[in-house]
Amino acid sequence: MKVLIVGLGLIGASYAIGLRQKGLIVYGVDRDKKTLDYAKKEGFVDEVSLEPSDFINDVDLIIIALYPKDILKFLKTYQNEFKKGQIITDVCGIKTDFVYKAIKVVKNATYLSHHPMAGREKTGIYYANPDIFKGANFLICPIDNKEEDIDVLKK
Repeated sequence: MKVLIVGLGLIGASYAIGLRQKGLIVYGVDRDKKTLDYAKKEGFVDEVSLEPSDFINDVDLIIIALYPKDILKFLKTYQNEFKKGQIITDVCGIKTDFVYKAIKVVKNATYLSHHPMAGREKTGIYYANPDIFKGANFLICPIDNKEEDIDVLKK
C-alpha cells in the first residue's frame, strides 16, 4: 500500500514512521522544506515534495494532518486529482465543521475521518514518535462508509 501524508508535524510524522515500519510506502508533503529534508534524511518517508500533486495519483490512502481550517482548502484545491478507490482521511479532533463538506468535495474518492487520541506536550517533526499511538484510543467516524474502507484505517 502507498500512503501520502499531508503535513509532517508531530502526528503526521509519527504516522509516517509507524507506517514505514509496517512496510508501507510513505510519501510526505509539507509546506516547510526543512521539515521535508529532515523527514527524508531520517527515513520517515520514502519520498517528499512541497507539491501534493506529485503523489496524489499514485497512492491508495491520503492522511491529512493539517489544522482544521486547512483541510477543506486542501481538498478543494486537489479534488479533481483524487481517484476512485482512494481513501482520504484526516486526523483532526474537530469534525462537525467540515466532514460533511469534505465528503462532497472528494466525490471520486472515499472520505473517512478519524482521530487518534494521541499527542505530546511538544509539537513538530522533531518530536515525532510512532509510540505515541500505542495504547491510545483511535476513533473512526464513518458516514455511509464501506466496511473494507474502515478496515484499512483499523490496520
